[in-house]
Order: sequence, then C-alpha cells, then structure tokens
Amino acid sequence: AGVRADYAKARQLALESCDGGNGDGCAVAAEVVSAGIGGDVDTTKGTQLARRGCELGSPASCLASGRALKQGIGTPVSPDAGDRDLQRSYALASAACSRDDAGACRIVGELLRGDDLGAPDLARAAVELEHACTLGDADSCGYAGSAYMTGQGVAKDPARAKGLIEKHCQRMPGGCVGLSTGLLLG
Repeated sequence: AGVRADYAKARQLALESCDGGNGDGCAVAAEVVSAGIGGDVDTTKGTQLARRGCELGSPASCLASGRALKQGIGTPVSPDAGDRDLQRSYALASAACSRDDAGACRIVGELLRGDDLGAPDLARAAVELEHACTLGDADSCGYAGSAYMTGQGVAKDPARAKGLIEKHCQRMPGGCVGLSTGLLLG
C-alpha cells in the first residue's frame, strides 16, 4: 500500500509550486530538473529555478543557487553572485532557525561546516546541527554525531556522538551505518 512513485507528476507539481511563487517549491523543482528526475536533465533551468526561489526568500533555493553560480553549474561561473546568494541563504536560514525551523538550522550548519561563507566554523556548525537534530532533522543528527565522534570543531565526546547517531539511525535506517562504524572503532 502507499502511493506509487510518479516522477513526472512530482516534477510537474514542483514546477507548478515554483510558478505559483513558493520559494521552497523552486528548490525542489531545481533539484529534480537538474537531476533529470521525471524528465530531461537541465542544469541551466535548474539554476534558474533556484535563483527564482532565492528571490522569493527560500534559504534552500539560495543555497542551491549560490553553489551553482560559484561552480558554474548550468550557468557561467559567477563567484560574486554566488557569494551573494550564499550570504542570503545564511541570513534567511539563520532567521528561520531562530524560530526553530529544523531544515533552516541544518542549512546554517551546512554553510558553517563548509567553505561556502569563507573559513569553516566547525564549532558553530556542530551547535547548529545538534539544534536541528533536536528539532527533528535526521541528517543533522548524523552530521553532529560525526563532529562529536571525530572532534571536528568540538571536543571529542563519544557518548554524545553515540546518542546523536542513534537518533539518526532511528529516523533514517541508512544512518545506522554511522552508528555501526562508530561502535566498531570505539
């Protein structure tokens, strides 16, 4: 039972959502169009959809647009425009995270973890990702758990790492690999 997968319909609905002015819908549309889910691969259109979503105020769209612009995916390389979109993503996601939006907190953590905003801030990234985990974002549990297991930006804390990775495992069975590895390595 359940709903049968219909990739073409999913693509159509995401595009309609974006056309209707939903910035997060643009983020989904950008992802499916760029990956060729339910239709042809079109990275140019995917980047355009992400830019539209960013203009509509979606942190996820700004993240996708900024990275595409900096890397030249579906568009000429434009580091300045990419940086602007990444900064906008950070600002929008930070504001939403302060209102306890788990997905936004994950975006803040991802941006701080990488070099999208300049030098990584691994300590702040771990805090934001752990916060996103407590709000229910499964991927964030895995990222934060990994930081505490390896000591990336935070003091190594195997017990805390285990608890976070167990949450990831409970919410996403694929996350159990991290727990398994951690238990094997100690």
